[in-house]
Amino acid sequence: DDFTPTEIAHDAYYQEFLAPLEVRWHATAELPGLDERLVISFKRSARQGPFERDDVGTLNRVLPHLRAAARQAAIVMRSHFEGELEAFSRLHRGALWLDESGRIIAMNDRVVFGDGLVCEGGRLSAASSTDRHALARAVGGCSSGGVPAPTGPLVVRRPSGKRPYVIDVIKV
Repeated sequence: DDFTPTEIAHDAYYQEFLAPLEVRWHATAELPGLDERLVISFKRSARQGPFERDDVGTLNRVLPHLRAAARQAAIVMRSHFEGELEAFSRLHRGALWLDESGRIIAMNDRVVFGDGLVCEGGRLSAASSTDRHALARAVGGCSSGGVPAPTGPLVVRRPSGKRPYVIDVIKV
């Protein structure tokens, strides 16, 4: 229903990954989280055959439970990070929670933009080009499963001449 035989024949993912594993059929469903989408995909081999009406019925009966579990997992994850943001706030330290693409998801009340730190397109950045590149490298090293190089704290200068920001980027 999702792909034509021609699309499958020319799709690298299917031809190079799924076909050698003898995956022939799939069923997908969306499991909404809080701010993001999660898609679950059930695969079947040629030997197992396509999903029949009864199979789809079973998946449809289980889907509300899978969606509820995904939503609860997202809530638990968010409350964990929000608790950490609050803990940093009580220590008089700014803290931000970034997603894997470097977008700001949440921050505590100690984060102040405008004097060295900026938010551009929903992403954390720095006013100085040198600091901006160093910050982008540190944040980028944490994304997409990457392992950040041990850089230590970053120093971000403030145009006002006040003491610079000292930033630790930690992959969670």
